[in-house]
Amino acid sequence: MTSIRLVIDAETGQIGQRLDYDAWGRVTHDSQPGFQPFGFAGGLYDPDTGLTRFGARDYDAETGRWTAKDPILFNGGDSNLYGYVLQDPVNFVDPEGKDVYVCSRPADLPFPMNMANHEWILTDSIERGMGAREGVIPAQDGDSGMPGDPVFVVNHIGEGAQENSRCVKQPDVDEDCVNSALWLGRPLGRWGPTNQCQSFVNEIINGCRIR
Repeated sequence: MTSIRLVIDAETGQIGQRLDYDAWGRVTHDSQPGFQPFGFAGGLYDPDTGLTRFGARDYDAETGRWTAKDPILFNGGDSNLYGYVLQDPVNFVDPEGKDVYVCSRPADLPFPMNMANHEWILTDSIERGMGAREGVIPAQDGDSGMPGDPVFVVNHIGEGAQENSRCVKQPDVDEDCVNSALWLGRPLGRWGPTNQCQSFVNEIINGCRIR
């Protein structure tokens, strides 16, 4: 469900309530406070506390944070367990929780490997890609293993929120298919020119296209 903007009488066409919000969900205009309970992103809005209830936890639009930890912890794809949409509500809008993003950043590796970007995938529930070992961020701080090393699916939690990262939404991709392909620790063979982070991302995205 998206944010409630207008409540209209179906018989008369008259506007019963108008609601406006800023990017973080703060109510900037409410023509009829308390008229109905739904508000930002379809949550239950409490005008007394300013909090919006989403079942598992409450959202505070004043601070742009949840009031409790993410119940799925770091599997939500954000290193900040109280953060809202990776601290970027303008670009990360996913009302159905089904969007899939390809993320990239410059590879912090010796020449010539730094000529390419490192890529991974972000969904509503996970942020993962190819790496040599769990716990080490691939293509960062000059560390990415050596050609011929075994590679696996590893976590990239919080990487999409970094300043030098860019995430692009992919149209017509089945998120459930992507999530099932990105199981943690999945062996991906050995790292080489034809088996690297970008080729792996392309394989997943193209294999999960909705046709």
